[in-house]
Amino acid sequence: MIYINGRFLTKSISGVVRYGIEIVKQFDVPTNQDKIAILVPKKSNINISFDFIKIIPIGLFKGNLWEQISLSNFMKKHKNDKLLNLCNASPLFIRGYTVVHDLTFLYKPRTYSLPFTAWYKFLIKKKINSDFKTFTISQFCKNEILKTYSIDRDKVVVASCGINEPVLDIDNFILKKYKLQGVPYYLFVGANYPHKNIDLIFKLAKDNPSKTFVLVTKGLQHEYMKNVAIINEHISNKELKALYKNADTLIQLSKYEGFGLPPLEAAINGTKNLLLSDIPIFREIYGDGPNYIDINKDVRLPILLPLPKNYVTNLAKKYSWKKSADIILKTINENAK
Repeated sequence: MIYINGRFLTKSISGVVRYGIEIVKQFDVPTNQDKIAILVPKKSNINISFDFIKIIPIGLFKGNLWEQISLSNFMKKHKNDKLLNLCNASPLFIRGYTVVHDLTFLYKPRTYSLPFTAWYKFLIKKKINSDFKTFTISQFCKNEILKTYSIDRDKVVVASCGINEPVLDIDNFILKKYKLQGVPYYLFVGANYPHKNIDLIFKLAKDNPSKTFVLVTKGLQHEYMKNVAIINEHISNKELKALYKNADTLIQLSKYEGFGLPPLEAAINGTKNLLLSDIPIFREIYGDGPNYIDINKDVRLPILLPLPKNYVTNLAKKYSWKKSADIILKTINENAK
């Protein structure tokens, strides 16, 4: 049996949580009904279910205590079974398989609190050295892990993010609510972390008062600007797809990423242009299709070129949730032999 650490199902949606959910959706087929199960804290509200994979509540704790005590104790009683951690965090002393999404805690430590950074430095080093295999989401991240930790190259396996089919049933009310109907706009989607470089987007908005910028994030406080709409509220997938479809440009000027999923989602859902920072991970994932800018120089909005013909089709062939789920299962099953 493969048990999945389901603590991520108790958290609000983020890129990491999205990854976990999408991978489990690919596992959710009849042939895995008695081979895979998800473990979650007993006292938690899980607002998702699967057709064939059971969600099993265990333990008395929540959060990190649940992971380190309840989940650890359960796995110690199931020594012949495997534990898969899809979202970075994992029990310290249980050898299993962990997806390490990036090394932001090392290379951009201002993103997180000091206690969190210190804990992740200790935890991830321990897990990468002790787990059967480590999965990660890009070749860039694999290279970062190999550069940082002294492990064999074949111990790190890339299982990237993927593309979902575009949602045809979208909710355009969000456009009316924020007065975006018929307005070309630059769209940012992501967390409000320092390495996301949102301040640079505000600078561009200030320098270009005739352009409209829409930021979908949480907890962002900023002085009012007439040409910037900040969407702090929770929005549905249908509303997000409407924002993607009607956006003129997806803008993401990150200093560091493990993958960078929003440009992928934007491209598949009809956003005309991509404007990205010229960093190695974006070059790896998105190739020559987007417009790139050097964020270390005096940044100005360039004249944008649309995505090339067949660009989205080729991206969809390259990045598939099913392919990544298959890689994970194949790796675990082969290692168990």
